[in-house]
Amino acid sequence: MKNIKENFLEGLEHSFFGQLRKVLVASHRISSKLIAETKLPLQVDQLPVFMAIYIHDQISQQEIANNICRDKASVKRTISHLEKNGLVKIQPHPTDKRANLISLTEEGNKAVLLINDVIEEVNKTIKEAAATDVDLLTNALKSLGEKLASLPGLDDIHCQHIQNS
Repeated sequence: MKNIKENFLEGLEHSFFGQLRKVLVASHRISSKLIAETKLPLQVDQLPVFMAIYIHDQISQQEIANNICRDKASVKRTISHLEKNGLVKIQPHPTDKRANLISLTEEGNKAVLLINDVIEEVNKTIKEAAATDVDLLTNALKSLGEKLASLPGLDDIHCQHIQNS
């Protein structure tokens, strides 16, 4: 007779979350490898912050946190790392003395091109591995994400989708 832990692990293995985790771990490993090959001082987990800065050109730390659904402290750590490595610059907000505006440096803008190449390579690798399933899965995940985001109680105003300003 199986114990509770074995039943749980077996159930997880065949669940949506178990399969989603496999895909996320594999895509994270592929992305990490390709980013490392660019020699950029950037980790996969830092990409949402980096790309939010790129998309918005000048953005506050709080706006980044809201856009990517992360806490302000983790965003601050990432911004500090990016600044230390010359990818972003921090300037005082012209009207709000409590805020700073973060933007990409020239090196940061060059890095965007390399990151775009990495994204394209990851997409290519995934499509090669899964052939026609990827488009179907992408559309299904988009639909699922939209439906889950519209559930009552999940309309948190502090967590917004990244949008071009």
